[in-house]
Amino acid sequence: MDNIKKRRCHNCKFSGQPFKIGKLTHNHCEDPKVYNEEAFNKESWSAWETLRVFNNTCNNHEFK
Repeated sequence: MDNIKKRRCHNCKFSGQPFKIGKLTHNHCEDPKVYNEEAFNKESWSAWETLRVFNNTCNNHEFK
């Protein structure tokens, strides 16, 4: 069995609290480099854009 951790939203330090929508578990990405309050106030992004599926991956992943 492979013991190497996979880069997924659920084990990323930027992952918010998990919650269910239907049968899928989701969380919000809280990466301050991408989603910061200043950009939010300028309406560059919305909370919907931070929504991720539990096992998604991205290039900004950092393990918890």
